[in-house]
Amino acid sequence: MVKWFAEQAASVGKLPKGLTPEKVVEIVKELREKYISEEAWKIVKELEQKIISGEIKFKNPSTHDEYTQIIEQLEKGNLEAALVAS
Repeated sequence: MVKWFAEQAASVGKLPKGLTPEKVVEIVKELREKYISEEAWKIVKELEQKIISGEIKFKNPSTHDEYTQIIEQLEKGNLEAALVAS
């Protein structure tokens, strides 16, 4: 995914001179390894599997008001505001 975004940036001339999509991928990989622990990646993978399996489902607001309500609740710390109740 990182490479795709870097390729898009390169195609419209938005990458700094001398920076290639491959170099962007390398830099992102290095930063991820430096700052994100293995435990954090494990949690991300577990969350990903729960979303894929349908164990965790997100609301799909049909109006802007519903969207705004969800955002307001999330900003107040209600981390379940965007989840479909099981």
